[in-house]
Amino acid sequence: MMYVWGILLSGIVYSAYGGAGLGVFSEQFETRVRMSGMAIGTQFGFALGGFAPTIAAALAGQGLANWVPVAIFCCVCGLVATVTVLTMRETFRLETHQLGNPKSPSVARELSTAGR
Repeated sequence: MMYVWGILLSGIVYSAYGGAGLGVFSEQFETRVRMSGMAIGTQFGFALGGFAPTIAAALAGQGLANWVPVAIFCCVCGLVATVTVLTMRETFRLETHQLGNPKSPSVARELSTAGR
């Protein structure tokens, strides 16, 4: 059963992120710095995700009996991710050369209407 769930999680959940998440994430950077922006951003995320079990074990303490700090850590990570997604700008109406450029007329118009 664990083998089936592993295949389902890697085949469905990770594919959903890879299909939509990477496209949305790349649109947050202008083309001049897109590769660096995505690389730095994803590496910070991978570092937190990769060390999350170690952080959780350290927070739980000896015998892994203290689960409340681990739950708080997970909630904070989820809250940071939620706030990040909710504050990302929408880019579907922008041309490729306008992505990440705050001086672009479309971006300026989008930023001015977002504050209303």
